[in-house]
Amino acid sequence: MIAPIMTEPGGPAWRQTTFFPFAQASRCGRGEVLDVRVDSPTYETRKYGETDLLHASAVRAADGTVTVFAVNRSRTDALPLEVTLTGMELTTVAEHSALADADPDARNTLDDPGRVAPHPVEGTTVADGTLTAVLEPLSWNVIRLA
Repeated sequence: MIAPIMTEPGGPAWRQTTFFPFAQASRCGRGEVLDVRVDSPTYETRKYGETDLLHASAVRAADGTVTVFAVNRSRTDALPLEVTLTGMELTTVAEHSALADADPDARNTLDDPGRVAPHPVEGTTVADGTLTAVLEPLSWNVIRLA
């Protein structure tokens, strides 16, 4: 396991990549868990057989906002995401951030503590009850809707 926060004796501390999903899930993942049904391309693994490239969950907060957490497990391809939001009047993408790096082995270090951190994603939309986004390869995504 990678510790979420690393330190240097007598020196600075920095956040590892594992820190961000925990922090974002804690901040945005409170409320009613929504029923998410995923239709995803798959890939073959030696250990688990065929598995989905897309993993997703969603939460509706007390104020009516919805947060979608989505992971694209493809090492090479962006993945289109389309979410039908039945019975909700959401009209605004308040935030879409992705944790990803072109190098799948990238990590934060003492010399480069901000190498891998959530960054804003442009182009995500919600209209007529449908959220549309593109997920970068090997990415953790947080999409907040209001």
